[in-house]
Amino acid sequence: MLRNSWEATGFGRPTTPTRPTGRKLWVLAWRRAPRRGRPQLPVHLAGLGPAAVHRDVTTGVTHHATVLMEHGLPLELPAGDWAGTAVHLKRVS
Repeated sequence: MLRNSWEATGFGRPTTPTRPTGRKLWVLAWRRAPRRGRPQLPVHLAGLGPAAVHRDVTTGVTHHATVLMEHGLPLELPAGDWAGTAVHLKRVS
C-alpha cells in the first residue's frame, strides 16, 4: 500500500505507468479505506516526457507532464471503502 493509502497503476503503450510511449495513458487508482481527517493527495506519475501536455479525455482539462510528475494528478475519489477511478489521458503535444 502506498503512503497515501491508495494504490494506482497506469496503462499506456506499453502497459506500464513509468514508460508510456504512445499518445494515450490510463491511470487506475483506488483506495482501500479512507484515511479519516487526511486530505486526498494527488498521484505522482513517472516517466512522462517533461515537455509533453496531456488532456483528460473525460473532462477536457489539460495537464503539463512536469506538473503531473512533480505535483501529481489530483483524484476525486468518491467517499467510502474501495473507492476507485479511471483517468484517460491523451498526449496533445
